[in-house]
Amino acid sequence: MNAPMSTLVQAEDTAALVNALAELEGAIVARLKAALTPAGREHPVVDVQSWPDAPQSYRMSHPVGTVLVIYQGFTTRDGHGGLLEVSHSFGVRVLARTLRDASVPSAEARAGSGTYQLLQICRLALLGFVPQAGCDPMQIQRGAFDDYQDGVWHYELTATTRTAWLVPQQCTPGPWAFDGPNACCDTAPPTRRVDFADGAGQVAANRFLPEIPETQPQEATP
Repeated sequence: MNAPMSTLVQAEDTAALVNALAELEGAIVARLKAALTPAGREHPVVDVQSWPDAPQSYRMSHPVGTVLVIYQGFTTRDGHGGLLEVSHSFGVRVLARTLRDASVPSAEARAGSGTYQLLQICRLALLGFVPQAGCDPMQIQRGAFDDYQDGVWHYELTATTRTAWLVPQQCTPGPWAFDGPNACCDTAPPTRRVDFADGAGQVAANRFLPEIPETQPQEATP
């Protein structure tokens, strides 16, 4: 996995998570709009947008087709150093009025208006695409026929990318904080660096001892 997102999001920060997911979805929509816009044109050959908030009442009105993007969910696995690796899945719904051929007799529509053409353009646009700094390149997990309804073909692509969440950690009781000052969490006690040397004069791995407040009684040195 690549370096974590430029601004790590703590797992319990709900508002930040919502914004991060919306930004990822928006980057995918922008990528597909660009890929489906013929050279010299201002608009894509089909409508490209996020899924509507009321999908039950949505009806495709575009004469050629529509591409809809929706966040489908995530899976996680343990990472390193307080990070949780997260795999995000996005559904790309391709709606088109024809399966293989252009649906309207214009040069613009012929530049990729059949369902098969749209699927390939979307697949190529997203495969290897990095939607944000810190994300892994996107992978295409599957593509499949979904439905044919009211003269419209429905196909679905599933694309994934991985990021990281910062997981809050509780400091374990004890006098040591390892791997650097305040490494275990934000509430770790202040530390000072101590180098240890063996009999041959080799310096061992650094350790960090907690600072003892001046007001706290010092232990007597034997």
